Amino acid sequence: MFVKKVKRADGKTSVLIAQSVRNGSKVTHKTVRSLGTVQNESELAIILKSATEIIAHLKEKDQPLLSGLDPVEFYTKPTLDRQKIPDIKVNLSSLQEEARLICGSQEVFGQVYTQMKFDNILQTNYKPDNWNQVLKQAVLSRILNPVSKLKTSEQLVDYHGINISVSTLYRMMDKVFENKEHIKDIVLKNSLELLDHEIDVTFFDVTTLHFESFNEDDLRRFGFSKNCRFKETQVVLALQTARGGIPVGYELYPGNTYEGSTLIDAVKNHKEKFNLKKVVLVADRAMFNRNNLNKMDELGVEYVVAAKLKTLPAQVKNEILEFSKNNTKKEYLVMESSYEQRRLIVNYSPDRANKDTKDRERLVARLKKQLEEGEKIKVTKLIKNQGTKKYLKVNTDKVSAVLNEDKIQSDSLWDGLHGIITNVKDSSSKDLIDRYKDLWQIEEAFRINKTDLKMRPIFHWKKQRIEAHIAICYLAFSVIVQIRENLKRAGIKLSVDKIRYQLTRVQKSIMFDPESKRRFVIPSKLNPIQQGIYQALGIKHQESVYFI
Repeated sequence: MFVKKVKRADGKTSVLIAQSVRNGSKVTHKTVRSLGTVQNESELAIILKSATEIIAHLKEKDQPLLSGLDPVEFYTKPTLDRQKIPDIKVNLSSLQEEARLICGSQEVFGQVYTQMKFDNILQTNYKPDNWNQVLKQAVLSRILNPVSKLKTSEQLVDYHGINISVSTLYRMMDKVFENKEHIKDIVLKNSLELLDHEIDVTFFDVTTLHFESFNEDDLRRFGFSKNCRFKETQVVLALQTARGGIPVGYELYPGNTYEGSTLIDAVKNHKEKFNLKKVVLVADRAMFNRNNLNKMDELGVEYVVAAKLKTLPAQVKNEILEFSKNNTKKEYLVMESSYEQRRLIVNYSPDRANKDTKDRERLVARLKKQLEEGEKIKVTKLIKNQGTKKYLKVNTDKVSAVLNEDKIQSDSLWDGLHGIITNVKDSSSKDLIDRYKDLWQIEEAFRINKTDLKMRPIFHWKKQRIEAHIAICYLAFSVIVQIRENLKRAGIKLSVDKIRYQLTRVQKSIMFDPESKRRFVIPSKLNPIQQGIYQALGIKHQESVYFI
């Protein structure tokens, strides 16, 4: 940063604090602060003195809170390089605790972040280039305690002694938006390495992310909400993962996008990044439509998609129901047929049948509670969703309804039945059904993003900030998956919340000795669970006292 003087047409001089910004080979000056105008040299001298102090203050704002504490060195420098305490006398009664910082998340999340080669993931010509460090702290904070950008700035100080202004976080997000495709590529590269470059199946699903907003634009739109937030704008997120919920990629769409139309677009985007022809794509029944299946056949993509059994042609449905009727339903049974030159595989599960029966009985019981005289239900009192309406028959008066006993009976015939449609020819029916059952892994991925990382509601409104927010959450998700996968391979099964809880208990106290003018770091001792996390990830933690 430097002082810039601009001569005006009226003879006055404007004094600015500016910063050089490089855009390719071109360097421009960006105004950081306007300090006003002066009319003579004496006024200029006064304002220049203030400018020097302001520049020093602005530079200090992005520095560590504690003097002498470099967050990069303090949290990530190898423990073997720590300075041992010299043989000096310390008056314990005079020691002062300057700070107590959480170091577990920085040591574990931070070192895994570095191992995944994310430290220089933002490609920018801006000098000085500290955006990658700002992004890293934003991602680590998102994992540790996901909050707004303002609160993120505050907790970086409180938890880690790192001072990053909220405006700096927002400017960093603009750099993330510029690099969002590069971020996806680096995450995919890490995922491939984690899977030994062998992906045999990917799982695809869609969710909606709402805003605390009612104003539409090109991205934020009203649409069908999977979270029942129909009165708020939203975006549609399509996510693709491999086994174990390992991220493969994602796409973001306007909130009014029909989820079935996202599949082919996502397949085309990801097909260019790895050989999708050798991968079986698994998706739920929302993706089952003729156009999607035909297009994936054209692209040479193998797939397993849930079938909407009750919407199949009458001849096929009769075949399925006959299969169900003629079996005792005491075991796991499979029937295979053909539908539009594809394999239709239907299986029966007693556990699923029990669940289907109980779900229907619960719904019918709720409807019966609303019965009035004449066994009629007022339409105005109905719960307005298809699950309720399908078991009702509206009377000719259009204001009342009765239970549709025929519909209840016909639905019961399908209890326990589930079907998939596939173009895979060289796998058994059971293997393909088992692959579909693994679709829960992408549902778990959405749960982590929505609950543990609090991806929604989104509080940004600019397109680039919205996309940057999703990219930051995606980076945080990939770090979490990397950690959980390595812990699982070491025989340690911990939820995200438990990992986070254990690492927040790994702390360091910074003590200042007024007599020797030295600062000492006193680390906490690891408990057995924390030791297991560190050892499984190959991370060292120094428990002896050292000084900085």
